[in-house]
Amino acid sequence: MAVRCVKFRPIVTNTEMGTEILLASGDAAGNLRVWRLTAPK
Repeated sequence: MAVRCVKFRPIVTNTEMGTEILLASGDAAGNLRVWRLTAPK
């Protein structure tokens, strides 16, 4: 059994609220997960 996982390069944006980071990953079943994290200033 092989497990496949795809990770995408994070996208970092500086906003008035702080630093916003978008992370995404996908697996062999076709599930896509996206996380939006904000680090305050």
